[in-house]
Amino acid sequence: MQNQQLRIIIKRSQPDHIMSLLKKGEIYMNTYDFFRDCDKNTDRTDPDEGLVYREYMKDAEITLYDINKDIEKDGITMKSINLRINSFGSQKGNIYSMSGLTSEHINGSSENININISKFGEALIIIHNPRVFIERVVNGLKQIGFTNVSFRKVTYYENEYTGELNIFHKNKFFQHQNEFRLYVPNTDNVPIKFEIGNLEDIAEAFTGGNVLKLTLTDGEEKYVYLPCNS
Repeated sequence: MQNQQLRIIIKRSQPDHIMSLLKKGEIYMNTYDFFRDCDKNTDRTDPDEGLVYREYMKDAEITLYDINKDIEKDGITMKSINLRINSFGSQKGNIYSMSGLTSEHINGSSENININISKFGEALIIIHNPRVFIERVVNGLKQIGFTNVSFRKVTYYENEYTGELNIFHKNKFFQHQNEFRLYVPNTDNVPIKFEIGNLEDIAEAFTGGNVLKLTLTDGEEKYVYLPCNS
């Protein structure tokens, strides 16, 4: 993870989904095509999911006109704000999204952390041994034929960014989620569901809003706030 060791994994969802994850290790990985337009939840839906390149044009005027007609006389001009030109790749795949606390959070400043994933559900699971969890997920994927698994912390880019992107990039609009994700290519472009077994040896489940207290390496304390809408 580029010198940032993952310390804690947090996932918020509906109570029945969290209990299935805790008790059975049920993993459900949807396609990133799904997340482009899945519902009206603006924290989950990302129309830019899967971008490989974007060009930020700022403000612009766009003129439309019929072929063989005079653009000056017959064109219709519209003003555009924050214009972007997006390019999507042809590769298909599945994502498993979580929130992650890394060594940077624990060893860094003593400022408190707010991970706002409240729109994802009323319950959450805190996985205190991320290495074991990821190993189980990777092994579970291998058992059903998916061997090319990648995982890392999401990098957030500014809205004015122009350049190349990959599946581990998201707009800074989503930065409050502190996302850590797993990705697997899948030409079938359908959800993947499997089980990795009971997780009670490495995780605990909670409902509602929660606060984590972290003790830093210098003995100071900081708090991680995990609000809930309910």
